[in-house]
Amino acid sequence: AFKDGLDHFFEDRHEAAAAAFEKLAGDSDPFLAVAAAGFATSALVELDRIDRCRQMLTVIFEAHEPIDRYTVTPEGLRFMVAYCQVHNLEYAKAFESLESFLESYPDAPERLRTSAIQMLTELARRAPGQLGDVFDLMRYAQRKITHGEVGEPVVKRQKEAIDLLDALIEEAEQQEQQGQGDGSGGGGSPGGNQSGGGARRSALPGGQATEGELRRRRARPGEAWGKMPPKERERILQDLQKQFPSRYRDLLEQYFEQLAKDSDEP
Repeated sequence: AFKDGLDHFFEDRHEAAAAAFEKLAGDSDPFLAVAAAGFATSALVELDRIDRCRQMLTVIFEAHEPIDRYTVTPEGLRFMVAYCQVHNLEYAKAFESLESFLESYPDAPERLRTSAIQMLTELARRAPGQLGDVFDLMRYAQRKITHGEVGEPVVKRQKEAIDLLDALIEEAEQQEQQGQGDGSGGGGSPGGNQSGGGARRSALPGGQATEGELRRRRARPGEAWGKMPPKERERILQDLQKQFPSRYRDLLEQYFEQLAKDSDEP
């Protein structure tokens, strides 16, 4: 059975490999179970099945701790725990896991240590309530929806993302209004000329559906977006693509398109 799993794995049949190794990870032989878990995590990450990976690792560590007793490469499994925590938005747990990983495995493969340092640095610099959180929440919801999970946790994360975007847009509007009230806008072009050195306004474009209307009309994530005319949706997406950092643009577009699909469904 292990050989069959390896055949699937090395021929890039990730779903079949994951299923084979997940089953073996439940074997009573701890050496077999831990070895299978190592391959299962790799296959599951390729499939972007973070929840399945996290669940399997939880079982493995509960059943076979200390894991180092049953494998010569425990650092891979320890790293994957932190990886899953990051992608499941468990920031505090991930930070502790990454610190522990780097301290416990100074001789771990360079690719793992480099990735761990990068994730730890990003977590340390993370500013809650900013655009980075919107990105993470959208990515989380997108992953869940892709795999057919549309329950309450997904809806909650969608709503958090949209509410946070609303708050950021409103804050930007208030800052702009305050700048306009100062006359010159703190060194900007007289008369509010946006073609100069001032930052572009981080707000949705005007038209029949304004930001305030979107907030008032929204009864659930995506409802107002789904009811908007296609031209209005396109105009908003174009404005978002100009205003947000490049790494957010594709995700924002995909996310809002998914909201439209969800809203159109009966």
